Amino acid sequence: MTGIVRPGEGHLLTARGSVMAFKAVAAQTGGGPGDFLLVQRGAAHTFGNQSPEPARLLVLHAPAMDAYFEELHLLWSGGQPPEREQERELMSRYGMDPA
Repeated sequence: MTGIVRPGEGHLLTARGSVMAFKAVAAQTGGGPGDFLLVQRGAAHTFGNQSPEPARLLVLHAPAMDAYFEELHLLWSGGQPPEREQERELMSRYGMDPA
């Protein structure tokens, strides 16, 4: 299973009256070594690496947020950091509370 996994697709299992749709399983992720963090909708967050070693980060968005990150990239590629208000306006347009 590669590419886009649509609603109702994935590795589907049923137990106790529930249907579970696994979008990625251990065989695809190398067993899931490392940590996992679920950020609830509306929670302010960021990420960083405090180690001198390189780190890998896998980010999943549901619904997809690639258009937001494309625009964020454009804001930050202008040679100098954007004004805070520019980022707040962008967040607002994509339904994020920039408080």
